[in-house]
Amino acid sequence: MRIVVTTRPGNWQVQQTLWSAFDKNYYTDQYGGLLALSALTYRYFSPDSHRPLLIVVLAALIAALGVPFLYKATRLLWDEKLAFVSVWLFSLYPESVLTGGAQMREPFLLTFIAMAFWGFAEWLNQGRSRGWWWVGISMAGMLLVSPAIALVLLVLLGGWLWVRGERKRVPWPILAAVGSVFLIGLLFWPGV
Repeated sequence: MRIVVTTRPGNWQVQQTLWSAFDKNYYTDQYGGLLALSALTYRYFSPDSHRPLLIVVLAALIAALGVPFLYKATRLLWDEKLAFVSVWLFSLYPESVLTGGAQMREPFLLTFIAMAFWGFAEWLNQGRSRGWWWVGISMAGMLLVSPAIALVLLVLLGGWLWVRGERKRVPWPILAAVGSVFLIGLLFWPGV
């Protein structure tokens, strides 16, 4: 499927494929994921006019989606009281409020990190392989928005396992997926 993005500043028109958002020559978005999401949103929800608040509403909804993931992960690993406090901090921390109301990638990143944290906590605490699906989905989202954060999160989760001295065996497909995410993240790292 080929999606064409049409831009109309003034009286001229430029048509490009959606994949061109991931070209490293753009100055508006560091990695292209937010630009592609904006173009896709405008294409289907507002093709007639540029409405920046549409992306702000989408960012706020995605930021709010991270709250239940963080709550469940914190409650799984610790207790209900800490989960309640962490959700309040996640929701009302000034940066969360400001970036949740702006056309920025941070609300998406915060939610993807909360999703990965919940998936990891579910696997770590209950041994469910379903948790790896959530980690994978969040890593894919982070690779679109910020590959560097995906790499940092992989290192943090691996460090957490190492510090805890967990002896759980990680399945080889998961290791292959982690290696792939790591290589893709290195490919999209700025300046590489």
